[in-house]
Amino acid sequence: MNTATAKYGVEEVDIELAPGMTIGQVIDRARAALGCGDSVKGLVNGIEMPMEAVVQASRSMRVPR
Repeated sequence: MNTATAKYGVEEVDIELAPGMTIGQVIDRARAALGCGDSVKGLVNGIEMPMEAVVQASRSMRVPR
């Protein structure tokens, strides 16, 4: 099973990845669990990534406020 971790503030959630899943799709799946709003960005290793970028397995992604 391939997963990515989405983090928002002190909260984090692991998301199971489907092949070709984008950062935007991961954020959409994690939104309710993390309590984040609509105007968020996806950071990978501190670098803002486009929402259309495909997520690699076993990555941590921070969703800044």
